[in-house]
Amino acid sequence: MSDADRPGVPGTDGSSNGAGNPPVDPRPKPKYGEYAPEGWTWTPPEPARPATPPTPAPGSWPAPAVPHAGPVAPGASESADPGKPARPRDLPVTIVLLILGLFGVAFAAGTILVLPESMAMLHAQYGLAAYEPGDDIGTVTTIGAILQVLLYVAVVISSVLRIRAGRGSWWLPIVGAVVSTLILFIVVSQVTAGDAALIEFFENGVPAPTP
Repeated sequence: MSDADRPGVPGTDGSSNGAGNPPVDPRPKPKYGEYAPEGWTWTPPEPARPATPPTPAPGSWPAPAVPHAGPVAPGASESADPGKPARPRDLPVTIVLLILGLFGVAFAAGTILVLPESMAMLHAQYGLAAYEPGDDIGTVTTIGAILQVLLYVAVVISSVLRIRAGRGSWWLPIVGAVVSTLILFIVVSQVTAGDAALIEFFENGVPAPTP
């Protein structure tokens, strides 16, 4: 019997048939780790697939979202839309016109209040009888002056509100100036119409006879 056939004696191929000795691996020892056992294989896992959303049933599609513009301040209009261009020149023009209007309303109210004195000066200048204002002249002039002030205040408030709302306001002082001139003309006409001596002088060029 040869040594290769004897139990427990290593064979020439590097393996051992002995019951107490494990077989010898003829492969070189790996640098890191160890060899996998014979017959073992590794399969990489399949990548995860995104879940498909369930298809909604017919008739259950959600309604499209409608953009909400939010609350609108009172007095604001479409010109106050942030997407629309602002009015950079409207503010300075309105301020300049309001300043001019302040001087205008002061002149108009002062002219109305001194109408009786002005009428007396006209009488003295043209040699007419002494001017005697009627009982309603004081009331007419006072109401006319108050209307001038209230008109200016209304124009200022309206201009500020329109500027804050992003709307054009430059035309408000112009409209106020027109109305102020109209009030002044009405008051002066009312006071002059009650002066018979001055009307006679302007119509005929001679003073009316003194009663």
